[in-house]
Amino acid sequence: MKVALVTGGTRGIGLSIVELLAQEANLRVITCGTKPQPGVEFPEQVEYVQCDISHSNSVTAMIDQIIAVHSKIDILVNNAGISHVKPNGRFLIEDLEEQTWHQVLNTNLSGAFYTCKQVIPHMKKNRYGRIINISSASARFGGILASVDYISSKAGLIGLTKGLAYELRGCGITVNSVAPGRIDTDMIADAKLSDEWAEQHVPLGRLGRGEDIAGAVLFLISKHADYVHGATLDCNGGWVIT
Repeated sequence: MKVALVTGGTRGIGLSIVELLAQEANLRVITCGTKPQPGVEFPEQVEYVQCDISHSNSVTAMIDQIIAVHSKIDILVNNAGISHVKPNGRFLIEDLEEQTWHQVLNTNLSGAFYTCKQVIPHMKKNRYGRIINISSASARFGGILASVDYISSKAGLIGLTKGLAYELRGCGITVNSVAPGRIDTDMIADAKLSDEWAEQHVPLGRLGRGEDIAGAVLFLISKHADYVHGATLDCNGGWVIT
């Protein structure tokens, strides 16, 4: 049985990923969040671990705990992320506090660095691994509502994906990312986007759903994507065509 770690799997896109992967018969799914309890009902084959992904020592403790129980981590989905959304606009750089910048970068980008750094040696040992980094369409074009802290962190994930893909040649590990467009989650609720907005701006005529991104992740960890490496899969309904 393979073991998958999905960070930030208690809500939004992460929860959709956890729920879809949990349907796979030969997959044990582990997710994490900052609270002692997840606050959501998971399927039986899902485990929850408390972890603050923005702190390397917390990530190390989580990975050590998982390895002690399961001996391996086959799949890593770096999904945990935060964003500060301003209704009907965006926070300009002069409005951003340094503390906010560091908080977003530490969670969205450094958190993925910490998990990769801890998990990759175990994947190398087993000569197998699948790493998926959840980026954003904002990283592709600079964003509309997203501010530069979020955009920079998500663009950094694409760079991390490419750098690791080159570095891990011949290790049996693939590294890819997914760049979601506007997904109907609580993270963008304050932006007041709706299907009416999507009908005008998204060629497929609707906001994305968590399961749309989960399906992309499921493909990238499957044998059907064995030759996909260093790629970023745009999943935005045609909103951003690059």
